[in-house]
Amino acid sequence: MPRSSEVIETTIATQYSIDRKSKRTNSWETKNAIVYDVSSQKLLKTKREAIEAVHTRIKIPKRPLSPLQKDNVRISMPLNSAAGSDVLAEVKLSSLGLKVAFERYRGNIAEIWVKGIPQYVL
Repeated sequence: MPRSSEVIETTIATQYSIDRKSKRTNSWETKNAIVYDVSSQKLLKTKREAIEAVHTRIKIPKRPLSPLQKDNVRISMPLNSAAGSDVLAEVKLSSLGLKVAFERYRGNIAEIWVKGIPQYVL
């Protein structure tokens, strides 16, 4: 269980995983964060300073851009070290109402924060 000031971090492995450093950080990412709220089962945009200990950061590996590729991300967390992963949600990034911005950033979303899963062991 994390202390009140800790933020948990994990990584999602995808079939499109490419190990490259980000060339730049855009201003949208420095001010905002994408949060999946488990209790309401909604994907939300929030201010980065609102991220706290109840959030778990999931790094998303870079994916190649493709006009045919969906902008869905599957969020899954391991229940414990012996079990497989439990899929929490498959979310569409453009559902945040920022279609124009996400068309530009699709494939370059570096992280999603998950709120409300303290029962999971990472």
